[in-house]
Amino acid sequence: MIQTFIEKNRNMLQTYCIAARIIGWVLVILSAMPALLIPFIISGSFEEYPGGIKPMLGALLEVLFVRLPIGLIVLGVAQLIKYLSESEYQPGWLLRHGSVILYFFAVLIFVGSLIRYCFLLPATKAVDSSYIVMHILWDVALMLILIGLGNIFKRVMPMIEESRTLV
Repeated sequence: MIQTFIEKNRNMLQTYCIAARIIGWVLVILSAMPALLIPFIISGSFEEYPGGIKPMLGALLEVLFVRLPIGLIVLGVAQLIKYLSESEYQPGWLLRHGSVILYFFAVLIFVGSLIRYCFLLPATKAVDSSYIVMHILWDVALMLILIGLGNIFKRVMPMIEESRTLV
């Protein structure tokens, strides 16, 4: 059943694979660019920044801990599409270590949340409690999604490999 779907929609899957690669690399590159600001933040070059350095660090954490994982997940989806649609393609690094990567990003989101809510937000007095609750719920939901995807991925990849050897 899956094999007939792949055969019928090979062109569509190749298009999706190319689109996922482009979008994934754009997200990874754009999320890595703010990391270039870290030496300037540490050196104090942004002392005149409105609101201080802490809001900039919060935005940097948001980019590194949320957008980078999404970019890598999209790149993993591109590898999965190529792995399913081409019989001679071997799984890439993201596919071989997908569950560990997803668990790692769940831990990073937890650490980023701790940094944000324990160190950065107490310094800004004008933060509404509904803002904090909304972001805590968002972070918990994102961590649970990543852990769930890691569990699913860990169980599905051996089944896909086994089905490829049977065909």
